[in-house]
Amino acid sequence: MSQIAKAWTLADAKAHLSEVVESALTKGPQVITRHGRKAVVVVAAEEWERKTRRGKEVPAEPPCPATLPSQYLDGQDGEWTARDR
Repeated sequence: MSQIAKAWTLADAKAHLSEVVESALTKGPQVITRHGRKAVVVVAAEEWERKTRRGKEVPAEPPCPATLPSQYLDGQDGEWTARDR
């Protein structure tokens, strides 16, 4: 679903926004051009979140401080800290 299905001019995208959104959801990213050049891409929110998700997610409650990477522990006594949440 990540192939670009169609390029839209800005005027066409404005006139057919519902179709642009539907195409982004069903066919993949939709390019919108301005003055003949690529300007923006409309992409489904789920795909955007999947591609921009950070690799390191902090657990809500760690099972044991010893299992955490050092950046999640404070520098004094190894206590759990929420500073990186």
